Amino acid sequence: MDHRCSGPPTTSDAPRAVFAEGQVIVPTELAASHQKYSGESGRVWVAALPALAAVCIDRWQLEVDGDTAFGAHDPDSGAMLLERLDASRDLSTMKDDLAAAEIIAQLLVDLNSVPAPAGLRRLRDVAAATLSGAPEAVRLVGDPEERRLLINCVARFQELITDPLEDRLLHWDLHYFNTLSTLDGVSEWKAIDPKPLSGDSGFELLPALWNRWDDLVETGSVARALLRRFDLMTEILEVDRSRAAGLTLGRVLQNAVWDLVRFHEGHIYPEHRTIAEVLLAERT
Repeated sequence: MDHRCSGPPTTSDAPRAVFAEGQVIVPTELAASHQKYSGESGRVWVAALPALAAVCIDRWQLEVDGDTAFGAHDPDSGAMLLERLDASRDLSTMKDDLAAAEIIAQLLVDLNSVPAPAGLRRLRDVAAATLSGAPEAVRLVGDPEERRLLINCVARFQELITDPLEDRLLHWDLHYFNTLSTLDGVSEWKAIDPKPLSGDSGFELLPALWNRWDDLVETGSVARALLRRFDLMTEILEVDRSRAAGLTLGRVLQNAVWDLVRFHEGHIYPEHRTIAEVLLAERT
């Protein structure tokens, strides 16, 4: 078992925390990430993390064994006891990216089969915040083509959230680097680093579509390879293809609003732009 203390959600590509002389050393990149996304509360949490880790180690009589990654639950401190997985084997190491996407889809089937617990943040609220920030994002984007793309994403997302939304338990960030192998030699795959959300399964697809992008480029036809990945996932998840496309466009919009309005980026991620263009073209 690998026993880890976890606090507020972090970005999926944040570095690992490591122990030195019995004390956790918080990487500067992790500290910067928490301060960027959580402000003063993030800074305070990072400052308290070494002491929290020490308490967990003592309370659970743990032995530090090698590098320790971060993310049974302790309701008083918010610490978590997690299964030890093989950090060197995530789904980016699987040669066939389509087979890797299939594993992600199967994991999402299991995860999304659970109704979201009461009080969890809801997709409808995320959508409302995204649409509220969309006009400013459209104003800030520099490329006229990207501006038109965002306007089309707004229209599709707005159309979808007027319909009833499901209350499935979503991971919200499941991609190849957030899927690790077990250490028992069976190569069972486990999802890590969830960002829990209540909503529709179709909102889960974007991370697995745009990660391992080079694999799509190497096929010689990004659009065709992207749609193969998209179709495989929607079929396994048994979600309506058109609805999943619209929710994915909403996810592209959400990322664009976040980057353009909060962090003052001047453009959409190129991969996200391509995904939106391909999915919008499919509807016409």
